[in-house]
Amino acid sequence: MLIIGHRGGAGLEPENTLASLRAGIAAGADMLEFDIRLTKDKVPVLAHDFHLYHTHKSSKFISSLTLKELQKMTAKSDNPIATLDEAMQECYGKVLLAIELKQTNMFEHALPVLEKYIKRKTDWQSVLFLSFKPRALRRVRKLAPHAQLALTHSLNPFLFVGHVRPLALTAVGFHRLRVDRFAVELAKQLGLFTYVYTVNRPDAAFRLAERGIDGIVTDRPDLLMSDKRLKRKRA
Repeated sequence: MLIIGHRGGAGLEPENTLASLRAGIAAGADMLEFDIRLTKDKVPVLAHDFHLYHTHKSSKFISSLTLKELQKMTAKSDNPIATLDEAMQECYGKVLLAIELKQTNMFEHALPVLEKYIKRKTDWQSVLFLSFKPRALRRVRKLAPHAQLALTHSLNPFLFVGHVRPLALTAVGFHRLRVDRFAVELAKQLGLFTYVYTVNRPDAAFRLAERGIDGIVTDRPDLLMSDKRLKRKRA
């Protein structure tokens, strides 16, 4: 079972920042997840929401600001905006990565950055591309045939069934409150890696591991990595 740091290590440092990514690595996470969005000038940056209120108490939309404007706005904060390029430079080759695409038509702008680090066909195996949007994953599949794709679910845990073959999915993700036993069994039969988000209590993570879940997305990779029961599951 893999321990996947949520937005880096969102329970340790501000989410989707270089500090959060470093905290996730320091905690020993097997994989780090982070979100990307596009600026006004089409630069991929790390951000979950389409606005800056949650992270910087600003109602400004990320898509309405250029990278320079975002950098100027956040430079003096505890969590300055980070670009995909900076995140890849910080993490690639140190830990597996799960990059969540928050917009449908953004991969074409992320691809040139990714190809600075992903040089060979086998390199694509170290990065998993996540999205709640099948259309976003369809774009990835078209532009990067060797990419590893994961469809994340919020409500219907069987949504992946109609997309496994068209998208050639590698993985499927479930909300922690909607982990359906039959959906998990079907995903296993189809050879998919299964993960559940977002789980911060070791007891809950252990119960999911007992049910055969392959990966746990957590804000506190440090807690889950130090739990002896989960260590045995990872052995």
